[in-house]
Amino acid sequence: MFDAAATATAAEVNQEQVAQEQAESAVSAEGGGEPTIVENESQELLHAITTYNPGESRTEIVFVDPTVPNYQELLSGMDPNIAVIMLDGGQDGVEQMASALAGRTGIDAIHLISHGGAGELQLGTGTLTTESMSGQYTDELAIIQQALSGQADILVYGCDFAEGEAGQEAATLLSQLTGADVAASTDATGFAALGGDWVLETQIGTIETQIAVDDGIQANWVGLLAAPVGDLNAGGVGNNVTTAFTEQTSVLIAPVGTLSDVDSANLNRLTVTLTARPDGNAVESLSLNAAATTVASGAGLTVSYTASTGVLLITGTASTATYETILQGILYNDTSNQPTTSNRSITVVARDSTNASSTLRTATITVTAVNDAPTITSLVTYGGLTIGTVTGGSSGSNLVITLSSSATPTAVTALVRNITYQNTDTHAPTTGARTVRFVLTDGDGGTSPNYDTTVTVSAVNDAPVLADTALSLTVTEDAGGPSGAVGSLVSAFTGGITDVDSGASKGLAITGSNSTNGIWYYTRNGGTTWTAVGTVSNTSALLLADNASTRLYFAPNANYSGTSSAALTVRAWDQTSGTAGSKVSTASNGGTTAFSSATDTVTVTVTAVNDAPTITSLSGDSLAYSEGAGAVVIERGGNALVADVDSTNLDTGTLTVSIPAGGDSGEDVLSIRHQGTGA
Repeated sequence: MFDAAATATAAEVNQEQVAQEQAESAVSAEGGGEPTIVENESQELLHAITTYNPGESRTEIVFVDPTVPNYQELLSGMDPNIAVIMLDGGQDGVEQMASALAGRTGIDAIHLISHGGAGELQLGTGTLTTESMSGQYTDELAIIQQALSGQADILVYGCDFAEGEAGQEAATLLSQLTGADVAASTDATGFAALGGDWVLETQIGTIETQIAVDDGIQANWVGLLAAPVGDLNAGGVGNNVTTAFTEQTSVLIAPVGTLSDVDSANLNRLTVTLTARPDGNAVESLSLNAAATTVASGAGLTVSYTASTGVLLITGTASTATYETILQGILYNDTSNQPTTSNRSITVVARDSTNASSTLRTATITVTAVNDAPTITSLVTYGGLTIGTVTGGSSGSNLVITLSSSATPTAVTALVRNITYQNTDTHAPTTGARTVRFVLTDGDGGTSPNYDTTVTVSAVNDAPVLADTALSLTVTEDAGGPSGAVGSLVSAFTGGITDVDSGASKGLAITGSNSTNGIWYYTRNGGTTWTAVGTVSNTSALLLADNASTRLYFAPNANYSGTSSAALTVRAWDQTSGTAGSKVSTASNGGTTAFSSATDTVTVTVTAVNDAPTITSLSGDSLAYSEGAGAVVIERGGNALVADVDSTNLDTGTLTVSIPAGGDSGEDVLSIRHQGTGA
């Protein structure tokens, strides 16, 4: 948890400099060990938190990740009344925040000083992302929400947290789940000469809280709040990657992977973990190819692989480019002749010279077994003696063993008991019963009766295969909610699905839904009723069948137009398990499951339409006019307002004023009041 001294004012933390111990704890946590002083004093800290009162009308707390370099200098420039909580780098920081705030109320602002990336913020061993906020940290964020005041702000200082679509989605979700206004950066935060600044460009809601670090410290603190960034799928969708492995053929886990770090030229550790090894530690492993081995050796790096944990560890200071070359040369190996075909997960974490770690990335390895044709030697031996020679057995020919003088009844009994059958079609075998017949002759003219046995061949389900297909959908701005048979049939998104199983059905498992710019709906009865897709994930995927009644519809937010990439993320579903309209886990996929190992995304383009101008606060006004009163202004309230959401001027438009009811054309005159020059 935390150090008991870690909750204090900014001034006290600057004096005590407790972060050195916690930064060392963050580094040593990778290797495990005995409980630390940090853990033993956690109860004292929790007591201090619940009794702490800054004595000010405004309550602000700053949470600091100990891997931030020279963080004491940052704290020295803070208001001494701001409470400071140092996170334990060896524990989950989001859980620590929830523990610290449990039972508290009325907190006006939370400052988060840590390393960040687009849509990602490191807090101890935890990472705050859209996915983790929607699942792993739901309870923790609810506790944080209860501790905040009604007008609370959360200021996220990590570099690039609100950058791009992923960053905007993460910042928006953080605001929604905590009820707070959120300010976050879309670029580097920190020292100007390194390309940083202290402006939190994205603001969701009204931010009333000032930056906690004063101007003098901002100008002099040399560093950036950026972590190393790993991308295992450079140029592709997302930062993770799926790689296919074929039996006994080593495969590179991330041949186009990249590593970058805006605030550090060097990295000092790359930790790659094969999380499970179902075929055994002796046959499954990670290693470097020849090129990566040469680069690591030339840079003086230490490379080790621990079979019992599946951890490939590369340590030592070297350039980011050197570590990137090594990443691209990491091999997954499995020497088994009968590999288990379940997917393997390989995680990758890089660490830089400031001890900041990259967000965990995952390479998923799909395993394909190869049917090894049976090998029959020309000689059959028993007890060290040759008892016969073998011919045939494949391609429809009989298996014939010509026996020798050493073929005693005992030896031939053993032979009969070891005759095998194998079907070499591993995808769509001809199913049904086979009759296997044994006939034995004694060489003296005697022939046995026919001894028949039955082998029944049955097929198993093969997971569907989803090709990398460009899936897209176009809708019109302000289309509104669905009604009737609108939207797109699910079949519009299943063209890239193939399945070796005869008569296989098609469908989709929706594992991701981007609701930043609108809401997804689905119907299973041709549009009679529509239901929002809601929250989905890899462990709670919505199943939709490919049929004439099932449709998808995207309702864009009012006045939104543009393109949203990865608006939906899907797997192929063959309908052999699960029920259409339900949500199930697709974490187990490929092999004999109902779900493809690969995912695909749907891009939505919302085309703009002209929005009609409006005049508000005018309809319904009434005016009493007395004979001979002269020209009077009709809009008496003075609050009518003209607006056009998609145009800055009304060039070539018209304003028409008429009297459609009760008028007298011989008397009524409509004109414009003259207010003098410039009116």
